[in-house]
Amino acid sequence: MFCAALALAAMPAAAQKAPVYRDARAPIEARVADLMERLTLDEKIALLAGESSMTLNGVPRLGIPGVRMTDGPTGVRSPEGKPATVFPVGVALAATWNPDLLRTVGAAIGRETLAHGADVLLAPTVNIVRTPRWGRNFETYSEDPWLTSRLALGYVRGVQGKASASRSSISPRTTRKPIASSWMRW
Repeated sequence: MFCAALALAAMPAAAQKAPVYRDARAPIEARVADLMERLTLDEKIALLAGESSMTLNGVPRLGIPGVRMTDGPTGVRSPEGKPATVFPVGVALAATWNPDLLRTVGAAIGRETLAHGADVLLAPTVNIVRTPRWGRNFETYSEDPWLTSRLALGYVRGVQGKASASRSSISPRTTRKPIASSWMRW
């Protein structure tokens, strides 16, 4: 009993408190302050950079998982070289003016994102084409804001809808929806 009391007394104050950073009802400022108190200097430094080109470090000691990402404007890109479907580029899909088609494409990419074990899909590229000199115009949908918004909405709904439909698997990784993230490139 004495050893347990001594160990508790030797712990920093932050380690003795209930983890506020895990309480979704707590104010975000309090959650961040609590988490920052609990992180060691080495853990804080590790969070500043990725573990690899498409993986962010986690902090297992605090229950913070790493994050695996994949590039996805034309389909899932695997840094490990796993095969994946390659879809037409955004501008070619936009030529169809068909949000339902993009929803179908998004659903297929969502399934492959989960199958590759990724948490974040870096797609679609939702950027209004303003200059022909930008090197990634092919990933975008259009210079028309209305068309771009409809197509991007179809794609994102497909990714997120299909990902949530994959709950039949018992793997914890596949029960989460991949986040469809739009990179605004200037």
